[in-house]
Amino acid sequence: SFINELKNIDSKNEYHIFLSKATEKQISQHEYDERFNFYIIENSPAKLKTRSTILKKLDYLESKINPDIVLSVFGPTYWTPKSKHIMGFAVPWVLEQDSIAYNELKPLKRFKMKLWVKYISYYTKINANNYIIETSDGKEKLAKVLNINLKNIYVVSNTYSSVFNDSKYIEPQHSKYIKLPEKEKDEFRLLLISHNHPNKNLKIINKLLPLLKMHNVKFVLTITQNDYELLFDKENKNIINLGPV
Repeated sequence: SFINELKNIDSKNEYHIFLSKATEKQISQHEYDERFNFYIIENSPAKLKTRSTILKKLDYLESKINPDIVLSVFGPTYWTPKSKHIMGFAVPWVLEQDSIAYNELKPLKRFKMKLWVKYISYYTKINANNYIIETSDGKEKLAKVLNINLKNIYVVSNTYSSVFNDSKYIEPQHSKYIKLPEKEKDEFRLLLISHNHPNKNLKIINKLLPLLKMHNVKFVLTITQNDYELLFDKENKNIINLGPV
């Protein structure tokens, strides 16, 4: 989404885009003009096994490109560029280290998560000069948890991709068209666009539904069928699952 938005900005900027193999599959490089240069980064520097090789490649490319700014959509990157580095951050486990979400994990998983949080917190702090986060609340927490100067953190609110403004996706003949059941007259719908991550606590819907039984409330979810069957009764008429978007 971010790369597509860059394409729509009328500027003389030169972009050098580092893509993971998964992201590369979502990009049609021929649709981009001469301002864009794409590079495939075969493995994540997060993996210790391949980190040394990948860091050498990233360092080499940076020295060759000599960028004014390095922007990472989400960190940590496990790589510290020599250029000014602005890094997006959105890991709730780091921001909410006292969260009850930790209690949803089994003891061993909780212990591993705590270690992982310390690990990524360290790299988050050393990898970047400035940070982008999605909420003012998150900015305050990131500054406090990692002892980062508030002046080095910027809030850029989340939004939807402009691709959703394209009317072709609401045409029934389009392959990505989603046909929802007809809405009943007194029906109220709640949409949760999320995978079944522990910190999302989707199973709490089972406790909410009895409290809402006097109202015609439907929850619209975007989880896999397997996750749906793990969390809910198959015959639950108050849940509409669209599958992953």
